[in-house]
Amino acid sequence: MKDVVTSGGVEALVLIAELVDVGPSTEASAVTVGAGPLEDLVHGHGLDLGDGIERLGRRRPRFAAARRSIWLEHGAR
Repeated sequence: MKDVVTSGGVEALVLIAELVDVGPSTEASAVTVGAGPLEDLVHGHGLDLGDGIERLGRRRPRFAAARRSIWLEHGAR
């Protein structure tokens, strides 16, 4: 999984979205994915995947919960 996230691209985004969907239906599960692999993906490839991340967040409530757990420093792009 780490290699896919490090490589970025739509494949990584799909993998993370599926991870959110198959995990337990709890806020804690979404936070774990958001603060982990999704945050790593955003830090490494956020500019390239921003539109896809936004779309998934609008269509999938569990993905939106994961997205809210991302920590970005001021000025991060």
